[in-house]
Amino acid sequence: MTYRVNLKKITTKLSILGVLVCLVSINASAAIYEMTFTGTFSPGDVSDSYPSNAHFSPLVGATHNAQGGFWQQGQLASTGVKNVAELGSSGVLENELAFDKSQGTTGDFIQTGSLFGLVFGPKTTAPIQFEITEDKPYVSFVSMVAPSPDWFVGISKVLLFENEIWAETLTMGLPPLDAGTDNGTTFNAFNSATNPKQPINFPFFSPFNGNNIASITFTLIEGSIVPPEPEPVIVVPAITTLILE
Repeated sequence: MTYRVNLKKITTKLSILGVLVCLVSINASAAIYEMTFTGTFSPGDVSDSYPSNAHFSPLVGATHNAQGGFWQQGQLASTGVKNVAELGSSGVLENELAFDKSQGTTGDFIQTGSLFGLVFGPKTTAPIQFEITEDKPYVSFVSMVAPSPDWFVGISKVLLFENEIWAETLTMGLPPLDAGTDNGTTFNAFNSATNPKQPINFPFFSPFNGNNIASITFTLIEGSIVPPEPEPVIVVPAITTLILE
């Protein structure tokens, strides 16, 4: 006897044929990274008056997929990024990332502790660890350069998993960026909102003399690739001929 099976309706046809199906369940690989932030900013790096209370705000960010990410050079800053760059406040950004997570583009929110409220360096903070998965292999962060009108440092859409391999170590220099939301050109300038907002870019008036003012290092602590389960196996009685359409 010959049966014709429409693959689009294979679940109903299989019950008629008495066929055993092993379903596929693909698990994303996961890794744990240690992240170390180093402030390298010092009085010699600037042409402007060096502020006595210079510091970085806590780093805030998240893991995400290629459709995620919450800031990018050349694009307008969200309200959450604006608040971090101008105030060092992450509440609105946390809400934005929570929404992105509900849409499936973003993983867990990551924030460093108060140890990142450090005076400019060079100083290296104690490292923190976070988990990242194959389906959300990118990471983005921001931190305010304080005090400042709207300057910050950060990384956007850094990929840690590529070609089935987790990056073992990655160090990136961080230049100062302007969120495009305030007109101030000095560390302690009075508030002067930019209207309309401008895209995120390097400060054209930069008092930083073109130098990186921090760096960030990712070190792989633990990584695993969970092998996929076997492909579906269709077992058909020997006396039966199965034609797939």
